Amino acid sequence: KPEQKGRASQRANPQKTRKRLKTINVLVFFVFVLVCIGFLVSMLLKIQNFEVVGECPYTEDELVEAFGGEVGDNLVFSFNADREAESMLRQVPYLEQVRIGRRPLNTIVFHVTTATERYYAPWGNGFVILSDKCKVLAAVDAAPEGLILMTGLSEDTTAEPGEPLMLASEEAQEAMNVLLEARVAHGLAEGLTAVDWGDA
Repeated sequence: KPEQKGRASQRANPQKTRKRLKTINVLVFFVFVLVCIGFLVSMLLKIQNFEVVGECPYTEDELVEAFGGEVGDNLVFSFNADREAESMLRQVPYLEQVRIGRRPLNTIVFHVTTATERYYAPWGNGFVILSDKCKVLAAVDAAPEGLILMTGLSEDTTAEPGEPLMLASEEAQEAMNVLLEARVAHGLAEGLTAVDWGDA
């Protein structure tokens, strides 16, 4: 009887070994597949190209620098189009709008709208140049020619290049935005030489 049990045990051991090997092989294959998928996804989502759509006063390299990414970066987890576009607009003031998109599988596309110089206002020891939508485009020493003079801005007004012109109160800000956009939309800015905002 002991001999029979020993023989049965010997016959059972190879079966257990084969099952263990089969389980190990399945696990190894599964891990291998996961590693391959991760590698392929990582490669496919790495930036390989940039593209600019629309007339732009900046070079592609300048836009890429403002974007903060470069060829080879993997943005699968960190990429947020709205946040990146908002950041870019502060760094490239002469763009009124930036929309960032992706073109399969690895091209970042900048859809841009150039800002138009429309107004200028005394500021500090010089002047600031403003767009149609009152985005601050630049600070200059001398008054520019051919633009509409904007006066009456209070000392609490904020004017930083790359940022919208910010008045002291939300009511004044909203009123200014509505009136200025209406002037441009209806062609009322043509022939206009000055705008006085009084104590806005």
